[in-house]
Amino acid sequence: MAQHVSAAAAALLAMCALALDGCGEPQRGVDPQAAGAARDAREAITLSRTERDLVLGEMRLMLESTEGVVAGLAANDMQAIEQAAARSSPSAPGTVDQAMHGALPEAFLHSGAAAHGGFADIARLARDGAGAEAINARLSQTLHQCTSCHATYRVEVAD
Repeated sequence: MAQHVSAAAAALLAMCALALDGCGEPQRGVDPQAAGAARDAREAITLSRTERDLVLGEMRLMLESTEGVVAGLAANDMQAIEQAAARSSPSAPGTVDQAMHGALPEAFLHSGAAAHGGFADIARLARDGAGAEAINARLSQTLHQCTSCHATYRVEVAD
């Protein structure tokens, strides 16, 4: 099981690295947004500041759920896994408002729905007493949704 938890932890670290790229200190004399856009070929999703904050807040919630699932796996605590995963299930509070769906690409919405569904599956697996291997496998699939989306899209604020 330690090998499976290590794989999940490595995936989590990779996701964090993708999400945090460009969040370090800016280089002196370089416009950080211009430098980032020049090297970032991902598809831009342009949102208002409020919309961006909602989307990033939802992503942060899924990252926190992932952290809780990994911690639960390490402690063999199925109740902690269920609770952490349930926070990011499709019906959980904090998911993107339906009114925003027009501002987001269909593939982005599909990926987000698949990730939320993955968390619902993880919660169900933990509740039903599935083993750590099954939960870790579903977490891996869910993280694939996250990393694929981060590799495809970047969020920008409309001027």
